Amino acid sequence: MLKSKKDYADNESLDINEASDYLPDLGHLVELAKGGSPAFLTEFSKRYPEVLNKLLTKAPTLIGKELELCAYLHLQFATKEVAYCTNCTVRSIENRKYRVRKKLGLSGKVDLVAWIISL
Repeated sequence: MLKSKKDYADNESLDINEASDYLPDLGHLVELAKGGSPAFLTEFSKRYPEVLNKLLTKAPTLIGKELELCAYLHLQFATKEVAYCTNCTVRSIENRKYRVRKKLGLSGKVDLVAWIISL
């Protein structure tokens, strides 16, 4: 006889609704990103809390859209992909990248994506 999820959880003492142990898998995170979901940044911060913390430590003036851009860049999305996912123009994403670079104090010679991934 097949067990339901509830029976399995009761018998095996598992709490399937416990949010503190929830860690979104990378595929789910990418799907949220591609869909432009407002939950993307929240899920990203659950999976990579150190990235956003380090960014905010280095540049506390970063705003939500700039942090979201950094999350996309950390997942190695191209500028055109970020523009498509966020329903923005490529030029606006380039401007946002420029503002992030200035707030972080990075020169134009530093690869922003590589720098964010190295956090």
